[in-house]
Amino acid sequence: MPASLCQPRLPLALASLLVLTLLTACSDGPTGPDIEPELTFQVELLGSMDVEAGGQISLRVVVHADGLPAPDTGVEWDVVEGDGSLEAEAARTDGTGQAEALWQVGTVAGPAALRVRVDGAGEEIVEATVHPGPAHVVASVPDTIYLQARRARGRPGVVFHDQYGNDTKAPADIAWQIQDPSIAGFVGEDLLAAGAEGTTVVQMNSSVGDASIPVRVTYEGVITVTFDDGFRSVHERAFPILEGLGLEANVAIVTQAVEESWPDFLDLDQLTELHDAGWAVASHSVSHARLDTIPMDDLHRELAESRAWIEERGFRGSGAFIVPFHQWSESVREAVAEHYTLARGRSLWKGSPETKAEWIPHDRMDLAALDVDSDGLESEEDLAWLRQALERAVNQGLYFEIFFHRVEEEQVEVFTRIVEVVAEFREHVRTFDELLAQATGSPP
Repeated sequence: MPASLCQPRLPLALASLLVLTLLTACSDGPTGPDIEPELTFQVELLGSMDVEAGGQISLRVVVHADGLPAPDTGVEWDVVEGDGSLEAEAARTDGTGQAEALWQVGTVAGPAALRVRVDGAGEEIVEATVHPGPAHVVASVPDTIYLQARRARGRPGVVFHDQYGNDTKAPADIAWQIQDPSIAGFVGEDLLAAGAEGTTVVQMNSSVGDASIPVRVTYEGVITVTFDDGFRSVHERAFPILEGLGLEANVAIVTQAVEESWPDFLDLDQLTELHDAGWAVASHSVSHARLDTIPMDDLHRELAESRAWIEERGFRGSGAFIVPFHQWSESVREAVAEHYTLARGRSLWKGSPETKAEWIPHDRMDLAALDVDSDGLESEEDLAWLRQALERAVNQGLYFEIFFHRVEEEQVEVFTRIVEVVAEFREHVRTFDELLAQATGSPP
């Protein structure tokens, strides 16, 4: 009989004990990798994120591990925008998983940002806006306020600073007085309107300082050059010539033509180049429809959308409107006045009355312009007449606009001679954004 068969068998109870011992020993060994709890956090604001310069913002960070509060977790804070500071740059969460920080924002108004880092959970950027504080001092006062036309408007331009030197709004107790109201008077909180020619003084009194500012009213004429429709030749031919003469002009655009890249019209890059060189961009409607032939809803759409298109792209001059075909009814005129500050809706020619309109007219929808396409102005006699007309406008405080459409290759010589005459009066040449500033008192 084999030896193995001769060995006595283990009793059943002992065998069971041995198996249990082995299982217990196995359970004491590795069971696989430990699973780290998932850390998450959120930043709570203990107040507003809009704060005055030099103020404070309180923040709380709440950290969780698998949805439960995570105590003793490291939190760090550092300023990444603005010149602020923190009461402490690091902390550890308390028994509820929370840590708080006090952010002392800087003294410079503008955007500010704080970075929050949580150990094992990542980081988050918290943004704030720092506003200037109340007026503390009168920072600057203009030497003279110039109003260069009857009914021209302007603002005194007094600048106030808060205690940290940030530009801020005027104090609530500011008061204005005008020495001679026949020369100029206030028509708004700080908006002056010109009356008779002459010089007077405006006095400002406030709790943070006083000022006396001379106001000078003169009836100076203005000249402006416009290109209706926005043809590509304006950029290719007219622009270099005018730039060489030190002149800036206006281009009245059909916004759909630019947006849809109509052939022979300015594209957006060319229009932007003109604007960046100092030109103004006026509205000539969306589609160049004859406005007195379309429904009223379409009319308002043409007027509103064309102005909005110009403003959305940051172009100056959007408050001026050039009427397509110079054809409009009284109802169209009223609609234009709802959307625009200035409008030109009629053409003049050499035989027109030479006194065009005073600048600024009672009715700002009543601007008119000399149509070069109709008159030509090719002879020396024509150019002499133009020179006299411009001189008269300047001396009598009138508005004189000259407008073109295309400038073809064969027209370059004549065009150059015409604008050379205009350049003789370049100190009186204005673009529509400058004219709008004179008419409304708003910055150009």
